[in-house]
Amino acid sequence: MDDFDIDEIIFGTPSHMLTRRDDPSTSHAAGQAVDTTKMEEIVFDVIKSFEQVAGCTSYEIHLKSGLDLWSITPRVAGLKHKGIVYCRGDTRKGKTNRQMEIIRVGLKPEYDWL
Repeated sequence: MDDFDIDEIIFGTPSHMLTRRDDPSTSHAAGQAVDTTKMEEIVFDVIKSFEQVAGCTSYEIHLKSGLDLWSITPRVAGLKHKGIVYCRGDTRKGKTNRQMEIIRVGLKPEYDWL
């Protein structure tokens, strides 16, 4: 985690990036109502808390944070876009025995074998 300063991270996603132009007005209203800043901070903090056990899945974020599963994926995507979390393609079984991608805090390693 030495690659960037946590105090300099800007959490949140502008509401215009949460919807498409042709989405219904209800989707635009919902996009404006979502507090992505707080939700990204919560998701980041949960992922960071799993550093010692080699990352976590979306389901584990859900269990620890209480956030709805469908709210976690877009927050992880925003954090990936900012370059502060990454997935390297490895998985582990979730609650339903389906493989789930493991999410880690940090800059994505340059080598696929890491």
